[in-house]
Amino acid sequence: MNCKITLIPLFGILLAAASVKGQSAAFLEIAPDARATALGEAGTALSPDAWSVYWNVAKAVAAESEVEVAYSFSPWMKDFRSESRLHRVGGFWRLSEKDAIVAGFRHFANGVFELANENGGYAGEVNPREYALEVGYARSLFKGFSAGATVRYIRSDMGSLQGADPANAVAFDLGVYYRTHVALLAEQSELSFGVTMSDLGTRIKYDKSEYALPTRLAAGAALTLPLAEHHSLMCAANAAYRVTPSDDRVCSGGVGVEYGLYKIGFLRAGYRWNDIEKNVGGDYVSLGVGVKYWHLFADASWRLATEDYDPLDKTFTFSVGVNF
Repeated sequence: MNCKITLIPLFGILLAAASVKGQSAAFLEIAPDARATALGEAGTALSPDAWSVYWNVAKAVAAESEVEVAYSFSPWMKDFRSESRLHRVGGFWRLSEKDAIVAGFRHFANGVFELANENGGYAGEVNPREYALEVGYARSLFKGFSAGATVRYIRSDMGSLQGADPANAVAFDLGVYYRTHVALLAEQSELSFGVTMSDLGTRIKYDKSEYALPTRLAAGAALTLPLAEHHSLMCAANAAYRVTPSDDRVCSGGVGVEYGLYKIGFLRAGYRWNDIEKNVGGDYVSLGVGVKYWHLFADASWRLATEDYDPLDKTFTFSVGVNF
């Protein structure tokens, strides 16, 4: 479905769809995977998986698998832009018990916009899109504790609107992760903590305007409880603070629970709170399911907005992956 719009205001509309105020590349804040989305985006201290490249690079070295790769898909603002899509790929490779590398790719396609001039005549089309390519390294420093860093290349192309060239930026993530065992429910439960600083980097410049990346500080915790043989319950919480742009700082957070059966089937639920004026979307309740079999896994999540006017209401995310 093409969207016909006049040439002059289009640039501002595209920025409004993918940024807020003085911030650009807001797609960097969108949770990439179905599992974390179903848990209210409480991903900083979750168990290591292919999405550690996004949530916390330091987790990768603590993974049970040697290699894991996953793909995730979401329609975005589907009731307003039927062609808007988010595609993500993430993964890690543990080089040893102390070292791991991670990599990821995210692509945000806005769909085709048909332009009209001031007189309503046809003035061409643009197909804006953004992507990020990232690689990172994690190392275990002592028992249960690891640290890591990621470098990210970001490209934002507004479709050469009004002669503007695609904008580029480079950003870095830093993360630490700690995991230990505690005696709860007469069993050995697993407790983990994580802290990250994400998207520390250069500014994105469109023509004569510059926009800051959404730099964020996040902290999280997760507790996994063995309820009975073949049954488990995991609880997670996350809090984040957007540091830049300086005039658009905001706090957000989420909580989630995950029930596991035989480490094969999973039911998930969560709650995420945001400032709808400053974040991509407002508060929402999340639901999800997951399944693991052999070396394969798949997850799905749905977000149910608490505000009637949230354009991301009923957005779903689907992820699949493989590990070895």
